[in-house]
Amino acid sequence: MRRAVGYCLHEPCMNSHKGVFLLNFSGDFTCHNCKHVGEVVYERGYCLDHRLLFKRVQVFYNYRSSNDTHDGAFLTSFVVTDDSLDSGNEYVFYAPCIKMEAGADRCAMGLLSALNCITELPHVDQPPKGTELKMTWDVNLEAFRAQCEYLSATLEQSRLRL
Repeated sequence: MRRAVGYCLHEPCMNSHKGVFLLNFSGDFTCHNCKHVGEVVYERGYCLDHRLLFKRVQVFYNYRSSNDTHDGAFLTSFVVTDDSLDSGNEYVFYAPCIKMEAGADRCAMGLLSALNCITELPHVDQPPKGTELKMTWDVNLEAFRAQCEYLSATLEQSRLRL
C-alpha cells in the first residue's frame, strides 16, 4: 500500500498548495477543481547501512509544496533513538501525510518498533509494517501447541531485549 499527497500547483486555483491524500495512486495527479496537473509526493524511506538492528529513526514531515520561488521541501524532522543500544542502523523516512509533531512521534516510534522485528531490510517504496500474531484459544490442544511453538521460535529469533 503506497501513500502519497497530491498538490495543485496552479496559483489561481482555490486548492493551490493544499494536500490531497492519495492511497495506492499511480500516474499524474489532476486537481479536481481546476483540472491542472499537479505534484505527487510519495512516502518513502531508506536505511543508512545494511545492519538489521535499528538504533535511530528520523521522520521528515510538514511538507511544503513547490511554487515559483522555492522547490518542495520537508520543513521539520523528528528523531527517535533507542539509547539501550550501543550502535545500530538508522532509518530515514519522508512522510508528506504528516503535518504535526505528535503524528511524527507516533510514526517514528512505530517504525523503530517494526524495524527491530523484521528479518530483512525494507524496500525504499514500502516502509516496514508492524507485525502481530493472533492466537486462538478455540482450537484443539495439538493446534494450540503448534501455535505456541511457532510463537516461541519467532521470539527466540528476535533481536529485541528485555
